[in-house]
Amino acid sequence: MSRCSDLVRVLAVALGLAVTWPAIAHAETIAPTPLPAPDEYRTVPLAERSFPMTPVTQDLAGVARSAVAPSRIDVRIDANVAFAKDSAKIRPQAHTRLSEIARALASASPGKITITGHTDDLGSAEHGTVLSRQRAEAVRTALGTALDRHDVRVAGRGEDQPLVENRDEASRARNRRVEIGYRAT
Repeated sequence: MSRCSDLVRVLAVALGLAVTWPAIAHAETIAPTPLPAPDEYRTVPLAERSFPMTPVTQDLAGVARSAVAPSRIDVRIDANVAFAKDSAKIRPQAHTRLSEIARALASASPGKITITGHTDDLGSAEHGTVLSRQRAEAVRTALGTALDRHDVRVAGRGEDQPLVENRDEASRARNRRVEIGYRAT
């Protein structure tokens, strides 16, 4: 198994995720990744796919979504669960999952990590950009020394990159998030 495959397994176990593997290798992969033995992973039917050609699972606590592939990991943290309204202070229930993510990243081979905060379209664009950056910084702080071996970038995008159109409270709630992206180098 490759170091990145081991990271995927560690992250999946740490987050209590069921992992499925993409049928088509990513463009950045030179050769197709062999499938794990059928008894190594249990699969979970997915109601929603947020990343094209990448399986998505939701952890049991409802705090984060994760997409895994051989050379990348993407975690989407629901800001409605992780933070109070208009706040960058992480709620206690989110700290447990962030600690598990930190352990997985600490065991990963060096890579590039981006932590990006996003908000909805309520309030001024400037306020949304500042709040999203503060939330991304709070996640970076919570991940602590797990990030020491990695090239880490933090950004706040405010309302500029919504997942869905901001037409009602349910759609706005989906747009409030912090995303962590890991790419092996």
